[in-house]
Amino acid sequence: MTAIADGYLCRAPQDANAYLAPIVANKVDPAPAAAFDNLYYVGGNFVGVWILKTPAGLVLIDAMWNDDDAIKVIEPGMRRLGLEPAEVKHVLITHGHVDHYGGARHFQSAYGAKIWASAADWDVIVADPHPMAKGVSPPMRDQVAADGAMLEIGGETIRFVTTPGHTPGTLSLILTAKNGGKPIALTLWGGTAMPENSAGVRQMHASLLKLWQAGEAAGAEGEISTHAFVDDGFGRFERKAGAAANPFALGRDGYARAMGIHSECILAQAARYEAQGK
Repeated sequence: MTAIADGYLCRAPQDANAYLAPIVANKVDPAPAAAFDNLYYVGGNFVGVWILKTPAGLVLIDAMWNDDDAIKVIEPGMRRLGLEPAEVKHVLITHGHVDHYGGARHFQSAYGAKIWASAADWDVIVADPHPMAKGVSPPMRDQVAADGAMLEIGGETIRFVTTPGHTPGTLSLILTAKNGGKPIALTLWGGTAMPENSAGVRQMHASLLKLWQAGEAAGAEGEISTHAFVDDGFGRFERKAGAAANPFALGRDGYARAMGIHSECILAQAARYEAQGK
């Protein structure tokens, strides 16, 4: 857990930006890899995509920046893992920033994939002011992921948990992967970068507690992020090679420790802003 506590989320803003700079600058994408029997990561060092394989098709969680990423990064990475892009049935957008929705339109138009976002963040997608969003065709407004609703596909169930803070309708998830053939419940926190004022950070903390509690109720034993540097995702992949136990499988106590670290780091940032009168 030290890598999480020493990482991006737990640093003051100026230190967090310095920590993030070499990650953004590194253009050598990590190798596509399986965290579990049926759950895979494809993408870059800054942002990527999780892919859940089911008997009825594939579910993508996020879609990176644009069509180029979809065609030149996500699809080749999928094929390296033995996954066929035409089998993508759903794309779940965690929030309405272009680094998460930019490639979704490709999967929608090329393969007829259904695109999911919260109602609030469909509006964010349309109005995204990020300079990198210029020239990107967002997905056509499609499925609305309501808080507490379920997506069922191929015998798998993904639960939607709205967690406002990073954006008004950030979407987090509770899903089940297979670890050595055994089911393991996981949470995916949909938006990790903190707002720049104490009220927003406090809202984000309340949302984290909501996800944490929902995860514990589901028996969660792990957590993931499409910004894998936030929660030591890349370190876990490195340790997974040749390991006797899967480092993504934290156990219930390990899950609680990881979420507790996230919680304390968010509270620390709220206190910094409140001391500054923000």
